[in-house]
Amino acid sequence: MPWALRPLVPIVAGWAARSVAKHKSEARSVASFEFPRLDRYFPQDLLERSYAVITDDLPVLPFPRNTPVIRRFPDQFSAITFGETYFIRPHRERDEGLHFHELIHVVQYEIMGLTPFFHAYGVGVMQGGYFGCPLEAMAYQIEGRFSRGGEAPFDAVEAVRVEIEKLYG
Repeated sequence: MPWALRPLVPIVAGWAARSVAKHKSEARSVASFEFPRLDRYFPQDLLERSYAVITDDLPVLPFPRNTPVIRRFPDQFSAITFGETYFIRPHRERDEGLHFHELIHVVQYEIMGLTPFFHAYGVGVMQGGYFGCPLEAMAYQIEGRFSRGGEAPFDAVEAVRVEIEKLYG
């Protein structure tokens, strides 16, 4: 099954690049949102070079809904990340926890690279569904530490790096 996804990776990567380019003028740096806690977990330069596009029209993967990998995704979600840019619905614009979650995906992309990320994410979704995908589960787990509070701020980039090393070596 994992090898069957390989031919889709360039298609998804090209579509993601076009989606980001199409909305470039609408993108805001994450730093510009001035969230009170994100800079305690992520380096300032990451917040400045990561972007959010606020839109009701999240990009939709370029495959029919009945495609096996697409059927494994929820029908509706609040955000989607491509490289250093993520798209988020307006009603979640001020949700610092959701921005944190999407920044975890930004870091995953940076550490793994675009093609390995897309492949690992697709394989993870095919094997475990959206919530069982290791990269998604990692984002929820680390974001949960942030959202629950109660612990001292931690280096989210290092937390991602450690988890990726455990998962993929």
